[in-house]
Amino acid sequence: MRSTLMIITFLSFYLMGCKKNDPISPQTQNIQINNIGWIFTNNPSDFNNGHLIIEITLHYSGASLHPNEISYFKMTTSANTWTIPITSTNLLDSLSEIRQGLYSTSFSPNASVLPIGSYGFELKLTDGFDASKTVDFPAPGSLVTNGYNFIYTEDYSGGVPSTFVKMVRRPISNSVTKTNDSITIAFTSNDTLFYNGYVWFYNSSGNYIGVSSWFRNIATKALSSTINSGLAIYSDGVTKNVVKLSQQTCTIYSPSSFNDIYSVRVVITDGIQYKDSPNISYDCRAVSLLQHL
Repeated sequence: MRSTLMIITFLSFYLMGCKKNDPISPQTQNIQINNIGWIFTNNPSDFNNGHLIIEITLHYSGASLHPNEISYFKMTTSANTWTIPITSTNLLDSLSEIRQGLYSTSFSPNASVLPIGSYGFELKLTDGFDASKTVDFPAPGSLVTNGYNFIYTEDYSGGVPSTFVKMVRRPISNSVTKTNDSITIAFTSNDTLFYNGYVWFYNSSGNYIGVSSWFRNIATKALSSTINSGLAIYSDGVTKNVVKLSQQTCTIYSPSSFNDIYSVRVVITDGIQYKDSPNISYDCRAVSLLQHL
């Protein structure tokens, strides 16, 4: 997702109109698609089947919606058109959002390829009102497509068409050690698009329980002292990046605690395209294999 750091994780908009279970009122005619957020994720083989995934967040305003008030939500690219079912799971009424993740195989038989460029979104209500918006999703590490139509991961095999551009490559986690109040992770990255990142934490059952602070401050873009003592990040595929985290630089979700951390995934992102844009972070990320303590 073109990820924006706000007071809350996602943008929320002033809600107008009917209550959630009321019939559609005339105010629904004012529905607008305000913004589209997106994240492209390059997953490893042990996570989400190793697929390249796009996650979409559609932010709307004008009324509070219930799934049965939406006729359909369509997303169209140069590759295809998808009608996405709306349920109480992906329609977050309290935030005026529709969130949806799509695997690369929704677009083509290839799990390692996704289209970029023009994405069209259409939200049609059961009363016939229709709202639409078109957004250009840029190439990794860029603000434009640079003439490319698709991104592909390191799992892609065969000839590479001129319309394909590389997705952020997955980092390789080398080691992780933990004490009572700190955790140290070493990993390598062979991708000059590597600009920022963080660490995901899991318990012994494989459940996600928290996340580290960012490697680079989202607002100022300054490197955190948690990675390589704040001196640099390394993307040559050889030099190890060493992340040293204290309990204070980790967010662990209740009822779990820091002591429950059993394994980690390193997540690296692009973002240099937003180096002059405070609070805007990245479009693309890549996730390492799970690394146990």
